[in-house]
Amino acid sequence: MADYIDDDNLWKEDLFATLDVNPDASDAELKKSYLKLAKKYHPDKFPEDNQEKFDAQRLFSKITVAYNTLIDPLKRSHYLDLRRLLASHLPENQQASTPNSGSAATSSTSSSSSPVNNPPKEDKPADDSPSPDMMREQQARALYDLAIAQMKKKKVDKAIEYLKQAISLKSGISEFHSQLGLAYKEKNWESMAQAEYKIAIKLNPRDKVALANVKGAADKTKKPEEKKGGLFSSLFNFGKKK
Repeated sequence: MADYIDDDNLWKEDLFATLDVNPDASDAELKKSYLKLAKKYHPDKFPEDNQEKFDAQRLFSKITVAYNTLIDPLKRSHYLDLRRLLASHLPENQQASTPNSGSAATSSTSSSSSPVNNPPKEDKPADDSPSPDMMREQQARALYDLAIAQMKKKKVDKAIEYLKQAISLKSGISEFHSQLGLAYKEKNWESMAQAEYKIAIKLNPRDKVALANVKGAADKTKKPEEKKGGLFSSLFNFGKKK
């Protein structure tokens, strides 16, 4: 599997295998498996900044993408339809397990879950599982951590890719934008970097990274007497021979 499952290559991935479930798994089974795997591979479980944590971040990202796709009826149907249409391009071991279509999978699930085959179960109390918004933020922060790791390795292009993915999930977090600004700066894309710093400051006026790098920020933070002193010094030294 790729480091990150992007939309264009989503159909190539066996998302059911990623979540360790069968293609006819119910929503409850998908959620149960996701929470189990997310807990196992959550980056916060690995305090050391090493390869083990990097691998966990990568797996956590894949698991979350798989769950978000399969739990959403429209995304799931689109994913399954692409898998069916492009099945000839899949590895042989995946072709046999590819459902015919999203609608077929739905009808199969519906028939297997009929009252005749499965007697009604007692209602269970609501669990404390994370909300969809919280899941998106967790995934976004995992991608952000991956980006920081790539920056440390001087793999700027990969870091930019991860940061863009993080922002697409949660655009309102200032450090995502300020770090993207730093990545753009490494590429000498100054205007793009400045745009990201300004977004970061708008989201969080105290973002230290953005304030330290955005043009004009230093002048705005100077005290009036410092600005005045600078002007008087310039006038005093004007015309002096060096």
